Amino acid sequence: MSRPQTGPLAPSAPRLLADDRPDQAAKQPPHAQLRPWAALPRLRPVKVETLTNQLSNYERTITGLRLVEQHFPEALADYGDLAQTGWWEILAHLNNLVEEAGWWEVNWTALNEAWAWWMEESKENGDRLAIFLTYIPVRHYGLNQDTILKFPPMELLYVLLDGSAGVASSDLLIAIELYDGIDQWDQADRDAAWARLHAIEADPGLYPEAVRWLPELARWACHRTGNHLLDRDFDPYHDGPWFRWQAEAEVEQTRSAWRRARPAIEQFRRLMEWYEADTSRLTMLANFLMEGMNHEQLDW
Repeated sequence: MSRPQTGPLAPSAPRLLADDRPDQAAKQPPHAQLRPWAALPRLRPVKVETLTNQLSNYERTITGLRLVEQHFPEALADYGDLAQTGWWEILAHLNNLVEEAGWWEVNWTALNEAWAWWMEESKENGDRLAIFLTYIPVRHYGLNQDTILKFPPMELLYVLLDGSAGVASSDLLIAIELYDGIDQWDQADRDAAWARLHAIEADPGLYPEAVRWLPELARWACHRTGNHLLDRDFDPYHDGPWFRWQAEAEVEQTRSAWRRARPAIEQFRRLMEWYEADTSRLTMLANFLMEGMNHEQLDW
């Protein structure tokens, strides 16, 4: 196919307006003759909303691919035809790579909730899910006033060791046979309980391996570990805490927090299995914290 003749004198040159050549007689420059309000017959109506959504999807796809390239460059080879790949698939792939590499546990609940919101709200356009192209959806294990009730050993640690614990649940007090005596537990008693835990860290060889983890589990229950994965209850749409994919220091900080949190989480799971096998064991834990008795029985 021959190249078509171009230029102002081309007999069949395409024209946007009725006459797109300079008016030589009037000596007007071309821009003075433009008529932007004139209808272009070869164009079809396009909804601004549709165009905006398409551009947003392209931008999110590029963001997702850049994150994969930044953190797992070898994984770019997994992508073929990008026209058939949604940005949400890239986001899921990125987080699967994180878990395969053992960087941290992904908060799949938050991701799935954002996905469900998008499916149910036609005008939402995936904005909630797209948050996680900027912020890391890492799972947090901080216990709030509601979730701690599901884990009686942690509730016990919180009630006996935290000065702002307030009134314990009746189920806990009945379980440890302290329904009438908890009101007499004061700051001096809490200090003594913390002293017992500090003694474990001072000479851990005197205690079973599981008991050596009690100080860290106690700090976890009381939000005092200094590790945001253990101290904070994460709400992705409100107070965070937020850590960004694009910031290498924040990614490494999150990886470091998980390395420190992982052993404590494993011990927490072992503690719960020990308790659930015999719920009366909760009294043994209470007796040790309150009186320093029978630590040899606390071996989960």
